[in-house]
Amino acid sequence: MEIKESSSPVKSKKTSIPHIHYLERQQRYLLSLSHQLGSYHCVPKTEKLYKQMEELKWSLHELMQENDKLISGIHTSNKSSHEYLVEYQSQFDKVIQLEHEILAYIGKAKIHS
Repeated sequence: MEIKESSSPVKSKKTSIPHIHYLERQQRYLLSLSHQLGSYHCVPKTEKLYKQMEELKWSLHELMQENDKLISGIHTSNKSSHEYLVEYQSQFDKVIQLEHEILAYIGKAKIHS
């Protein structure tokens, strides 16, 4: 079944709703990862872990800003969700990659505690 695009702003906003909801859930998940990095379980015991944690925190901050920007763009734009698909997929891939890096760091931090 093919989805037809409409020039109507109301239609395009409705087709973007699932992406907005997913991005908002993703934003809450990124916030929870940020809280995990700040927990006492993740206190770095070595200089290498400290540097890695700082890089992860910075990457997480940047990704959260990108996510916010994308959410705002979808809310205020008349584009359909299909036009945001590439950005949406890229954001999803970045979150997955960062999640793996953070979970690997948490594992290392727990081993050194």
